[in-house]
Amino acid sequence: MKLREIRESYEDTARTFSSSVRNLCLSGIAISWLFIDRDHTGCHSLFFIISIASFVITLFADIIQNYNLSTTWYKFYKGQIEKGKSEDNEIDEPEDKNKWAWRIYDCKLFTLIIGYLFILLGLII
Repeated sequence: MKLREIRESYEDTARTFSSSVRNLCLSGIAISWLFIDRDHTGCHSLFFIISIASFVITLFADIIQNYNLSTTWYKFYKGQIEKGKSEDNEIDEPEDKNKWAWRIYDCKLFTLIIGYLFILLGLII
């Protein structure tokens, strides 16, 4: 397997993961919203409110990750064009350009899991 194929594979997987995260967040928000007490005084409501907050943070992290990736690679692309490279030139992509986006990627998974754990706690307790 060529290195380019490996990169394309993990980029496709990351794209699918981000799409799944968005869908799971919106579903989690809907589920939590259904179970919140209307007067917001019960212990259960607190769990569901925390889960909604966690899902909103996940969606916000998704937006920041996509913005970070697109602007970082746009700047890299423009820098290469300014150096006189054409679009047909073979260029080794620097690994450090994606490090923040991958950290945000991990945070999205963490906050998504936290949101569903709070839904579970709200349903069990």
